[in-house]
Amino acid sequence: MSQLDRVKPAPPGVARPTSLSGRTAVRGLDEYALACRRSGQRLLRCGTTWWREVRPCFFRPFLPFLDVPSGSAGLPWRSALGGCQYPSGEGGPPPNSLLPYLAFEDAQGYSIQHLSPRLRRYVRAAERRYVIKPLMHSAEFKELAHPVYLEFHERTGYGYLDNRVRKPLFERWVDAEFADSGLVALGAWAGDSLVATGLSRVVGDAWVYSTFFATNDALHGHVANLMLHHVRTLASSVEGVATVYTGMQKFGAGASVDAFYERRGAVMVRRPAVLRINPLAGWMLRLLKPDTWRRLRGDSDAGARTPPPGDRMDGDGSGDDR
Repeated sequence: MSQLDRVKPAPPGVARPTSLSGRTAVRGLDEYALACRRSGQRLLRCGTTWWREVRPCFFRPFLPFLDVPSGSAGLPWRSALGGCQYPSGEGGPPPNSLLPYLAFEDAQGYSIQHLSPRLRRYVRAAERRYVIKPLMHSAEFKELAHPVYLEFHERTGYGYLDNRVRKPLFERWVDAEFADSGLVALGAWAGDSLVATGLSRVVGDAWVYSTFFATNDALHGHVANLMLHHVRTLASSVEGVATVYTGMQKFGAGASVDAFYERRGAVMVRRPAVLRINPLAGWMLRLLKPDTWRRLRGDSDAGARTPPPGDRMDGDGSGDDR
């Protein structure tokens, strides 16, 4: 039985990841990692682990909910110049830090009734204005989503891979995303106008909600609530999906995205982790950026929560800590 056969209900034509059975590797991981690397993200594979270079010579696992084999043989060699952080495992070094990320647990049990009455009203109000439909073709996404991205970028000043404001580079990113056969690309429509997009895929037992952006007017119309509801409903229909992953913990202005998810039931998972850091780099961090060092260690959440008032999400899940 194929993965598509197991899904009920689902929008017609939405691409699905490969079957759960008959695979020794983590389902969907290589496809997603290669798509991100083609789009310009700094990813490399060592052994069975995909690493993201989140800062020059500093590495974390591509997805923090996946385990990393114990031992140093699978670490990127350039991490010796800066450092790395990864979930601790049996037989490996003891944890000395925390790796925090946001996820909705019990994906299979999701229902709109789990939301507060106020949030249910937001979803129902958005349903009267917008329709969520799959975006099946990269050409359609390139043409219709780029103006939405430009409005999102002007509003937020979002800096990661912001060369996508240029149409040719946006199209290259879209081609990389759509090359992943497990991509689920959704659009929110107001009549004939695309006003928001959401990109997802299944990796392991997690539904990864990787990208969202919308127009200003659509955000005020609660389209972010509607898209998240639709994504969680889809995730609940796919066998083997246990959580909906929304990204690493964010700080500063990005904390508003975390606050959006937490108000809707997401939890902050803090995995015990091993932090290896070059002695000189560690000394400079402690001296020049003590808050960054404390956050890296998980010693303090000071400054992590600075959300503006209101219920809005400004976020593109392809950020540098995802």
